[in-house]
Amino acid sequence: MMDRNNKWHLHWIALIALCKGDYCNAVVYGTPAYAVRCLQAILNATGRLITGTRLNEHITPIFRDTLHWLPITQRIDYEIALMAYICVHGSSPAYFHGICHPVASVEGRATLRSANYRELVEPQMRGKRYGPCSFCVATPFVWNSVLFHLRNDINREQFARDLKTFLFARAYSSEAPLRTSV
Repeated sequence: MMDRNNKWHLHWIALIALCKGDYCNAVVYGTPAYAVRCLQAILNATGRLITGTRLNEHITPIFRDTLHWLPITQRIDYEIALMAYICVHGSSPAYFHGICHPVASVEGRATLRSANYRELVEPQMRGKRYGPCSFCVATPFVWNSVLFHLRNDINREQFARDLKTFLFARAYSSEAPLRTSV
């Protein structure tokens, strides 16, 4: 049995591991599945460390019911969608301004239905190997896959909260649509 001080140290270790794991994880979008599995293994180990779950026990129920954590693929989508929200609402750094183009701002597309849904223009990619990994391709794809009512949130904190709920339901619900590849 652990005493209170050791449990406190485990939470700090887990916090550091999560911060390091979430830092720039949007760069991992579109990488091969084995790389994502490595990051998921680190997240699983962190969850096991916090909860004391054994290796032979399933970690998914712990993530869903106890820790309320998203799997790595949804964490990546969360980061990209949050950056897209910042970009769409004009509070992004200058180097993001050329990435997010609303469909309504493109001449000839302003009357399309996608313009009314606040979708972003998905640029055409030249290569199949590295094209989907590009941030300028991934951002519109992830943003357009988010539900319409989430894209209308005015407050960033409300958007982040609703987005996590949406991705949580998509990750752990059998009825929710699965993530499609680019």
